[in-house]
Amino acid sequence: MIVQTFIIILLAASFCLVYSYKTKAESGKAEVKEVTLYDYQVDDEIEPPPPDLTSNFKNLHDWLVNIGNDKAPNKLIAHYEFGFFESPDDYTIFLFGTNRDRRRDTSFTHIHFKPSNMYFELPEGEYKNLRRGELLNRLIPQMKEFTKTE
Repeated sequence: MIVQTFIIILLAASFCLVYSYKTKAESGKAEVKEVTLYDYQVDDEIEPPPPDLTSNFKNLHDWLVNIGNDKAPNKLIAHYEFGFFESPDDYTIFLFGTNRDRRRDTSFTHIHFKPSNMYFELPEGEYKNLRRGELLNRLIPQMKEFTKTE
């Protein structure tokens, strides 16, 4: 099932909350360099969320703020990427950070960061019964708005 075309290509492959992640000690702020939708393969797999996942967050914004305030990655991360899992009853969004590694003349994209609250089950009231395209049309503007906040 290639995890729903690798989760709609990593939920528009990370509206690239592409923070050129300067460590908090270095600048205190994340910088959004670009927002891109693209299709490529990450060489590591993302496990589905645990069946007993319960969210401590009311909405997408709260979840993202929590991740931003959480422990920073141990190394510089090139791309922060979003994806989602879907079931008949709900959508669960997730976030991880990747870097591209080169070995000889081949490059690999590997996951180098998974936040402690990697998964967020989207609230049913706002997202239930949406088709994949409708979900993206709702999430993308919310995530772009989030990149404009402190």
